[in-house]
Amino acid sequence: MVINIRRILVPTDFSETSNHAIDKASRIASLFGAELYIIHVMESSPYKLIKTDDPKSKEKVVLQKYVMDKLEGITQRITEQYHITVNTLLGEAKVVEVIDDAVKENKIDLIVMGTRGASGIREVLIGSNAQKIVNGSACPVITLKNSPVNFDMSNVVLPMESWNNSIEKLDYVTSFARNYKANVHLLGIIESRKRADMRKVLTLLNEAESYLKEHNIPSVRKIIASENVAKETLEYAQEIKANLIMVLTERESRIGSVLAGVFARHIINHSEIPVMSIKPAMYHAEKVTLKKQPVHNRKEHSNINR
Repeated sequence: MVINIRRILVPTDFSETSNHAIDKASRIASLFGAELYIIHVMESSPYKLIKTDDPKSKEKVVLQKYVMDKLEGITQRITEQYHITVNTLLGEAKVVEVIDDAVKENKIDLIVMGTRGASGIREVLIGSNAQKIVNGSACPVITLKNSPVNFDMSNVVLPMESWNNSIEKLDYVTSFARNYKANVHLLGIIESRKRADMRKVLTLLNEAESYLKEHNIPSVRKIIASENVAKETLEYAQEIKANLIMVLTERESRIGSVLAGVFARHIINHSEIPVMSIKPAMYHAEKVTLKKQPVHNRKEHSNINR
């Protein structure tokens, strides 16, 4: 199945990390011919000006104008540099709820977002908005850390795990490999020495190789067997200078999904390389109200209505 990425959403809090995410998403949008949606959620704003829920309050008006000016500046830069259509969204509620609603309302195909990762107790609690969005999103999510943007995606790592149906990632890796003219590194993951698991991984690798060959995507394969497959996956990705790692995450309570969740969470939290998380199951959350600004592109004057 051909995956069409037509709408890409990027949350921003105007930090350096989210600016990198915007540039990465803009590059992807230009290659796929997609529209870019940039969203800011008032709750996450670092500018502590709101002191009341009254929409007519002076503090709130000042903050809204400041945010709109920031979004307008980003829109002008992106349209001039990448020549893509940019939409801006301003939400005011819980971050995860607003983004979930924006995905549904605008039929988003991909989220690209910055994350500062996690360590220690924060990783155990999995309390970050980034992790919640990855877990709950109905579409794939690319997470990246605060590092210089690398637009090249010539090497994509695709872990093939025995505990879930890794084949579901092939449609996405094929789409990205075509647009970026990338090589795909199929990485067979074996956490146990059970013959059944080894046979399953070999079967997955064979199926993946055949699929990619049919679509004229170059690939290589490697198998790693270890008690810490997530760590070795990251080491392998660093060794080959990968530009993207794709992982499959699920919400079901099956044992396999638990293993997949632990593996994916470690990769997302510790990878210095962008990670694309794909979750087959749909997620539904409560609707919230968004204030959508006009669409801007390079042929239009970038002016957000106030």
